[in-house]
Amino acid sequence: MPFGALLPRLSLHLLLGVMLPALASLSAAADEVLEQGRSSRDVKTTRGQIVDYDGRNLTIIIGTGQEKTIPTSKILEVRPAWTDAMAQAESLFAQGDYAGAIDAYRTAGQAADKAWIRRHILARLTRCYHNTGRPELACAAFSSLVDSDAQTIHFGDIPLNWTAEQPTPALEQQAAAWLASPKSAVQALLGASWLGSLAVKRTEAQRTLQSLAANPDSRISLLATAQLWRYQWPTANEEEIARFAASIDRLPPDLRGGSYYLLGRALVRQKKPQEAALALLRAPVLHADQQAIASDALRLAAQQFEGLGQTEEAASLYRELINHYKTSPMAAEAQTRLQLLEK
Repeated sequence: MPFGALLPRLSLHLLLGVMLPALASLSAAADEVLEQGRSSRDVKTTRGQIVDYDGRNLTIIIGTGQEKTIPTSKILEVRPAWTDAMAQAESLFAQGDYAGAIDAYRTAGQAADKAWIRRHILARLTRCYHNTGRPELACAAFSSLVDSDAQTIHFGDIPLNWTAEQPTPALEQQAAAWLASPKSAVQALLGASWLGSLAVKRTEAQRTLQSLAANPDSRISLLATAQLWRYQWPTANEEEIARFAASIDRLPPDLRGGSYYLLGRALVRQKKPQEAALALLRAPVLHADQQAIASDALRLAAQQFEGLGQTEEAASLYRELINHYKTSPMAAEAQTRLQLLEK
């Protein structure tokens, strides 16, 4: 058979036997990006391979081989086609197995070939370290994340201290260095947030926060202002509490959890249990993966319902705390209270 006659058959064979399965594999492994169209009902879906994703834009290579750039502000959801290693890490994180997720993310990170995936891993590790009692590693991971992308989409993962938790010796040393000579406003904010729990450093921390409250980055300035409320809520009057409550709406939704927690604490002190419970419950709703504030907010909200005689609501919140925050120091207290309510 002449070669010219054989070529079409060979080409067809290659297409059917090799290229189509390969194309099907690429299609199955495609990343998906949902973006806002011209109207609220208009949602566009783009499939392809994400090559970068930061605080400004997402860049994706679509089926034709062309690059498409989508402003981050228009993105509604990103559905990455994770590798098996990344999918395993994400699953452990979603289950609240933060210790297991740390090892899984480290393994996945060794094979991560794109900067946006490595930044995603840093954000997840920030939360995992914080939730497993290693805030010094959480702060270091987040600082590295912001160094890579100052406008990071993961800013909501910033590991600030909203409770009376004391810094570890390693974090105290790190935070003091950041406060003395910060390379960024984020480092100064983290340093002030954690050193503020130490009486001997509180004045210095407050001065830093007051300075950061005028920072041109609204995320920094609003969070610094909210952090100052940690020192103000115990003595705040009704008017001051109302002003603080109104200021929370100025924060992006992914940065409001800590402020709602502090607002709830202030309302508890004002003996307004219904309002306090509603404010407190916003923290675990907005930030279920921030164990420190989510677990304590559930505990305090349950106490408010107990005081109101709403024992079923209180018991439900105690169960939520026990089931989802098993490693939290609050879980043991919740178990004791639940047993008393169920007698």
